Amino acid sequence: MAADSEGFSYGLWLDHSGWFEVPAEQTERFEGLLRALDAIYREHAIHWSVRRSRTEPERWFEDMPRFREEADARAAADALTGQVGLLEGLDEFRLPPEDGIWMFEGSEWQTVHDLDSHVGDWSSFELPTIPPGERTAAMKRAHRLAPAIATRIDGILPEGWSAHASNEFVVAGGGWHSVVDFEIEDVYESILDAVQDAISEERTRPWPEGEGPGLTMHMPHVEVCDGAIHAWFGAQDAPVLVLDPIPLSEIED
Repeated sequence: MAADSEGFSYGLWLDHSGWFEVPAEQTERFEGLLRALDAIYREHAIHWSVRRSRTEPERWFEDMPRFREEADARAAADALTGQVGLLEGLDEFRLPPEDGIWMFEGSEWQTVHDLDSHVGDWSSFELPTIPPGERTAAMKRAHRLAPAIATRIDGILPEGWSAHASNEFVVAGGGWHSVVDFEIEDVYESILDAVQDAISEERTRPWPEGEGPGLTMHMPHVEVCDGAIHAWFGAQDAPVLVLDPIPLSEIED
């Protein structure tokens, strides 16, 4: 099985989580494989966990590892494939997806590996700051892009709402949005979309509001042109709300 990295809304994950059935006589071998995974993820990941059923101890579940940026995911993938027999060994116990649907109820599942402690407050993604000299090129750009986007969004929000940057995240609309390793237009538009949904839901009417009757949802758009990042809501030729442009020079190294 290959270890492939895929995009995720708040980072990256390696797509090889899943369910396992481990005969009692193979438990020690399986735990050895998990210890090898733990060593790799403690170096590269910000989240990973494995749980074991208390009532049916042959059943295990691995929650997908999550990474702060693509460089970490690739490093972990290289380490996984570099350990001969590791992924192949895990595959011997892996169940097909249709055979691995069990509910996590109460204390029936015991957590045997957990890297949540690596991220501090996982619920808010308040991750430790990476020293400037240790940041990848993608992370450096994200640390410039996040405050640029947050400032523009904060400037157009209605009373009671705000936006700010935290490391490579834009915190807005009640959510934390990583901007590292994403295309500028895609990530900016997705953040605006999330903010629009949050405000519209709270107000029970579309935001931002245009002129005239009706409950039209004026969708966000982002375009990079003329040396700047432009964002607006509504039609390009008749926007209902325009954000201040972000000069590309503001996010360039």
